[in-house]
Amino acid sequence: MNVLEFIPPILYLLFLVFVILRIRDREGTAESFYFASRGIGSRASIISIVATETSVATILIFPAVGYREDLAVLWLCAGYVVGRVIVAFFILGRIHSFQGVSLYGFLSSSRGTPVLSGVYLIAKYISGGVRFYMAAYAIDALIGGGVAIWILVVALITGLYSLTGGLKSVVLTDQIQGSILFLAGLWFCWRFFPADVRTLADIRFYVPATLAPVGSGSIFLFLGGLTITLGSHGADQDMLQRVFAVRDLSKARRSLILSGLAASIVILLFAFAGLLMKRSMLPLDATSPLVSYIGQADPLSKGLFLVLVLAASMSTLDSAMHATGAVIKDLSARLLAENRDSKADAVRRYSFYSLLLFVLSALLFIEIAKGSYQGDFLGLAMGSMNYVYGGLIGVLLTFVLERRPVRTAAIVAAMVVGMATTAFSEMNGLYWPLVTMLSASMATGASLTAQRLMRRRSAS
Repeated sequence: MNVLEFIPPILYLLFLVFVILRIRDREGTAESFYFASRGIGSRASIISIVATETSVATILIFPAVGYREDLAVLWLCAGYVVGRVIVAFFILGRIHSFQGVSLYGFLSSSRGTPVLSGVYLIAKYISGGVRFYMAAYAIDALIGGGVAIWILVVALITGLYSLTGGLKSVVLTDQIQGSILFLAGLWFCWRFFPADVRTLADIRFYVPATLAPVGSGSIFLFLGGLTITLGSHGADQDMLQRVFAVRDLSKARRSLILSGLAASIVILLFAFAGLLMKRSMLPLDATSPLVSYIGQADPLSKGLFLVLVLAASMSTLDSAMHATGAVIKDLSARLLAENRDSKADAVRRYSFYSLLLFVLSALLFIEIAKGSYQGDFLGLAMGSMNYVYGGLIGVLLTFVLERRPVRTAAIVAAMVVGMATTAFSEMNGLYWPLVTMLSASMATGASLTAQRLMRRRSAS
């Protein structure tokens, strides 16, 4: 061990101590704790959104994508941006100023809320738990100590700053974490940039479309990115929390759109770093070139990478625990007839419960990943939410088109059809963007049909 490895993470942790000591949620209401009293500026919102969606999975996956496919991921980023424009101008106006703390209580009828919220929570704890596990796995690979220990350490630090200050402290730390992610991408691109730029000739930006045998190509990647954004940034409270915290709708729209551009830049930086690693001809593992490089890098690079992993893991965890905590609070009020106490401790405890569930999920994945997934981080990270996003998109579009809460039958129809379509498509080996598009379209059709049938039955 070299002392240089620990200088960057120590400085980062000192900053978090400052946040814990200085930032407090003094109002103690649900509105202040979960939405920062809807007083977040658009610039802070943009950086916070980018930090939230840049998880450890991004750091592991996109360098490998660039290593294998150059910059063809550009089309996925284009889909993300166009998808956010659609959400900003055609969907956000209907959901931005919803009442209460849970988006799902707003989208659905009173009877449908437990179904919609419950499915969302299950999927979120699975997908969030595995991202949390992956962060601890990467830290353990760098400095040892055990995956379970690092799960507990990261949870403790994240819980301290996010539970004391609520969304205000989360957004502040996200701004630092987002800056770290961007600067790290620049650092790795600079580190591997060749002395002779002619070695960068013939970079691929486009892959021709093909339907044989299971479909692929840049156009499908674009459409898949567009579709999945309707779920991730139109129907996932985790990603939307920072957008809801911006009071002015026009600024909230700007935050959502510009965050898509900023997130695309971060993705392309890490993909470009992977491309440069391949052109450098270093002996690296193609499935995870960045981690492979860090394993043999100088101590300072290892320390910076450790900060990168910590920042990515904490920015994802603090967002997820507050979003799911708000949903749990709403469910408790509806199902258990709990008093809607707005005192600070009463509000915080739901996010604390949620943090414990994420810890439990991550600990379970230590064993699950060994036996079932054998290092397939992409499938592990994306699988659970992909099964739910089709249904969430169906419910969201039904709410927007019908202009009324979605009934239980329509929610069940959307979720069942979305999951079934996803399972059938994956069993037949379809390219993941095709799976996403089919799931969303079928779920939307099922939800709209069920909603209109129930409305006609009520009218008769």
